[in-house]
Amino acid sequence: MGSIGKLAVWLEHSQILLCNRCTAFCSRDTTAIQLYGVFAQAELYRYVRIVRLKMSGAFVLPLMTIPLFPLSQPLFPDSLMPLRIFEVRYLHMIKRCKKEGTPFGIVALRQGNETQQPGVQESMHSIGCLAHLIDVTQVQAGLLFIRCKGGQRFRLQGSERGALGLWHGQVELIDEDMVVDIPPDLEAIANQLGALIADAQKKGIEAQLPITRPYRLDECGWVANQWANLLSLTPAQKISLLSDDDPLSRLTQIKLILN
Repeated sequence: MGSIGKLAVWLEHSQILLCNRCTAFCSRDTTAIQLYGVFAQAELYRYVRIVRLKMSGAFVLPLMTIPLFPLSQPLFPDSLMPLRIFEVRYLHMIKRCKKEGTPFGIVALRQGNETQQPGVQESMHSIGCLAHLIDVTQVQAGLLFIRCKGGQRFRLQGSERGALGLWHGQVELIDEDMVVDIPPDLEAIANQLGALIADAQKKGIEAQLPITRPYRLDECGWVANQWANLLSLTPAQKISLLSDDDPLSRLTQIKLILN
């Protein structure tokens, strides 16, 4: 279990820390900061309030319904993905997302094909990532070239296939990564990524990198997500990384892969 999971269990079962009479942050909770120094104090305030609300039954995570784009590979937060759009179902989806300024969801296929085929049923993994349109270029009639940026991760709670074969999913958004500083034993991985970016800048090809600014080379989650997007990994490896809620654990997985 990662640090976040340990913190959740510890908070939910500790009678010393949790005060049932209020939802404010109590002085007794400062022990959490001493034991879990990697977490920002503001994040701990928020997390403790959520745990208390969950225990009281007053906290329910809202679901949102979004169009889904099942692909062979997942998208990661703060990374870029170029796509060619030519199927009618996705041409309509992109047109609507662009008009309304709304994201769609990219999920990795468990079985099936990216392009719709008669008699072939698609099934998807339960973890995905919101995709926000950066730019849309009409190459020719019935063909778009788009670039999208990864947003929040989500858990797919349900899905249904609608008109033209377009999937819609009911998703539960996952909180953005807590800011976790990179420990000394993982700094080399961040330095490698920084060197890659610097080399692209020197060659004048920085815009071709599937990485978005601002560069947060001191954060475990951001560095791990960029490597996960850049490396040629199996779908199973990428799903494992995307599913890991602990930024430090995710970056440690990247270290093992690079080694």
